[in-house]
Amino acid sequence: MTHDVETRELPFERTIIHSGTARHLAAPPPRSEALGGLPSFREILAIMAVSLGVTALLVCGLLSFAYERFYQALGVNPADIGLTFGVAVSRSVGFTVTFAVAVALVVVAVRLILAAPLRRLHANAGWTRTFHSTDFALVLGCYVALGLLAIFAAVAVISPVASYTAKAADAARSGNAVRPLQLYGLPLLATQAEPAAVQPTNKARTLPGIWDLNDRPVLYLGQAGGVGVLYDADRGRVVYTPMDLVVLHVRNCGGEAPPAACGSAP
Repeated sequence: MTHDVETRELPFERTIIHSGTARHLAAPPPRSEALGGLPSFREILAIMAVSLGVTALLVCGLLSFAYERFYQALGVNPADIGLTFGVAVSRSVGFTVTFAVAVALVVVAVRLILAAPLRRLHANAGWTRTFHSTDFALVLGCYVALGLLAIFAAVAVISPVASYTAKAADAARSGNAVRPLQLYGLPLLATQAEPAAVQPTNKARTLPGIWDLNDRPVLYLGQAGGVGVLYDADRGRVVYTPMDLVVLHVRNCGGEAPPAACGSAP
């Protein structure tokens, strides 16, 4: 039963008493309810920051695994060719940022879709009614789909990198060129091995390990501190040579039209 009570002290306020519960019509709805539970700008920034941090950690772990797998197969330390952790991360910044933005957009989209169902679930008292509601099924389905999408994205990145490092290591041990890896059009791995011809200078005549490389086909892996790293596939060895003792003719296999000596580099 409903009674309308008119107060004299506050003539502009009407109180409706229904089943012993009173609520004021003059009170405006909360801001969050008026907006339908939409995420704020601060929440969107937090989602982007978390996505970038998680993606950066995953990419760094993947880079560490890929570089160690490739260069250890050749008996080389990545630092010997100037490939430090900072350099490796800097060369994959584009991929990391793009992937993180894509993840953030997906999370924000799911947050927008679930704004109203989550608000209704929080306002609903009673576990039995909540568990069997359509909103609960929608929220659960979106979370399951988001988890499956995350697994698919991880496999879509890890699988090509693992396959590439295995093929690249086999190609380098066979004396074939190796090109850096670009995943979905973005540079990710800076591993490379380029065919080269060595011509030692007269200063290297007393150095048998270097002089034996005269006109031999080798793979140039890189250099650091003025010391070049060469891989002799025929003998299965790594040669460290001061760059001022040799003249190195390197074939660029990373261009749009690599020479025939590059072969079918991965």
